[in-house]
Amino acid sequence: MTGSRIVLAVCLFMFLIWGTSFAGTISIQTTTNTKMVEGKPVLEVTVRNSGDEAAANVRVIAELLDQKVSSTTWPQIAAGGHETTSISFEKLPEKQGRYPVVILTEFADLNMYPFSAVTIASLEAGAQSTTQIMAKIEGKKSGKYLDLTLKNLDSFRKQISLKIVAAKELNVEPAQLKIELSPYEIKTFRINVSNFSALPGATYPIYAVIEYEDDVRHSSLVAVTPYRVMSGTKEVGTKTILIIVAAALIGAFAALQIFSLVNKRRKHSSTR
Repeated sequence: MTGSRIVLAVCLFMFLIWGTSFAGTISIQTTTNTKMVEGKPVLEVTVRNSGDEAAANVRVIAELLDQKVSSTTWPQIAAGGHETTSISFEKLPEKQGRYPVVILTEFADLNMYPFSAVTIASLEAGAQSTTQIMAKIEGKKSGKYLDLTLKNLDSFRKQISLKIVAAKELNVEPAQLKIELSPYEIKTFRINVSNFSALPGATYPIYAVIEYEDDVRHSSLVAVTPYRVMSGTKEVGTKTILIIVAAALIGAFAALQIFSLVNKRRKHSSTR
């Protein structure tokens, strides 16, 4: 390799490193609002793209109890743009209380690489009461597991249905549990989390949806924590990149000097 090619390779290396800093991003935010239409609750879902790249093939799927309702597919939501859809369910809960609605937004980037975003809404039927369960979910933001702790606040035993909800890009285990809590009992459960197809550096919410009921009322609550996807190696910061580039340039300069010195010696030897 000649000296000019060495310098060209180093410059190309610098371009590739800095080029990744300007890649487009898609940031999907989903908000919900419940309104009554002809005496029935209708969920109004707004999907907003606050990133700097358009999202393609965007669709909302809402899940209540054993029902899944899908919106139409929007071909594209531009950067800074939004779309709104209304979702209603044919079968409504029989018991009064609060019910969780899982909102899954599916979308793709312009290369048709699939992504998803999850949020939890609530549907309230009848008069509400205070939930007699407390919950917290915690762990390292990029760790391999999360700890979920539940506490029964009153003197009645409770049969709890637990569901861990996350984007499709993540694996969670266990995803569902049936739990019995004695009066005033506290229990902690470990949730294993692994990356399936998420991009390094992305942050996803992970939800613990807790439900229980008595003879007349259904109760639910949601605990949430952020989870940051890390690569197999440590992230490279700007300072580290500058050091790498500087070291590469110094190495290239040294190689040029050695190459030039070897050529001079060869020429000097040939003249003898």
